[in-house]
Amino acid sequence: MINGHDNPSALMLKLQQAVSSLKSESSNLIFTVGLSNIKDDVTCGLINREAGIAIYSYNSSIFLKSLITLKQLDGTDELSDVVLRKHKDRIYDLSYISNLNYLVSASQDKTIRLFDLSEYSQKMVYRGHDNPVYCISTSKGGDYIISGSYDHTARLWSMEYGNTLRVYVGHTQEITSIDFHLNDLYLCTGSADKNIRMWSIKDANPVRLFLGSKGIIYCVAFSSNGKYLASAGDDKRLRIWDLITGKQLSEIKVGIEPIIKLTWSSDDNVLCTGTLDGIIRTWDTDNLIKTSVEPNQYTPKYTTALNAKLLSIEYCHGTFACLTAKPSNSSYLSI
Repeated sequence: MINGHDNPSALMLKLQQAVSSLKSESSNLIFTVGLSNIKDDVTCGLINREAGIAIYSYNSSIFLKSLITLKQLDGTDELSDVVLRKHKDRIYDLSYISNLNYLVSASQDKTIRLFDLSEYSQKMVYRGHDNPVYCISTSKGGDYIISGSYDHTARLWSMEYGNTLRVYVGHTQEITSIDFHLNDLYLCTGSADKNIRMWSIKDANPVRLFLGSKGIIYCVAFSSNGKYLASAGDDKRLRIWDLITGKQLSEIKVGIEPIIKLTWSSDDNVLCTGTLDGIIRTWDTDNLIKTSVEPNQYTPKYTTALNAKLLSIEYCHGTFACLTAKPSNSSYLSI
């Protein structure tokens, strides 16, 4: 307790300890936004707490929902969700570009679509993949889109003009995860061929091949400082790679189900993983990077069970947040 008898040095120490304690507690908070009583299986989704919006898809439609109860979405006069119906088949991935208020979607119908959420209208359709598009990512500046497909290729697109700028060829099976580096000069792809490749944006040449995974790669994510890559997938292992040397720094056994979601904190001090059974774990990355132990010897900072289907993990305002879905016929237990 802080009281008037403390000297200035002691008072400052207590304040620093209190702030440190609050930061530690907040880093362990996992906020959950749940979609419930949905008739069909939700295929993908995302949340953006700064924009106050949740976006999810089922039956080839995209639904936009306000995160604030009894508050309509911007530009609408009703409290109901906004629905975007342009795709012809199942949607596999969504990406929100906050500075432009744009939404990008990838679909079984082989297309990528760009929506302007200020008008809730379709702005562009990107065609070129020969098979379904499984994953997408957008550059930090909002100029480019990258996509990965069942046709084994990744493509770089001009967001404004809709044309393919580069095609990245090298994987032998479908590309299942993709991410832009912070400097927008590199991209990374993870594949069902169990390999991870890092590419130069400018000339589509591979610059790194990360080997060692034993299953489909469901998640790849560059750290905010641009030094590391995290990957995870069907082999239930979280791996961290050094981008300069190309070497694996750590391998962590995570639970008993595949890892399907992975997100860094903005300061890169924490990694959050989500597994197929809806269990969320956070990890001290400094410990993972600097300490070399057996894969099953790492202990998460925090663990919680969502009891629902995990759609996405977001980091914002010093905390992680998860978007979950529980269909009306779900076998998940109630939260």
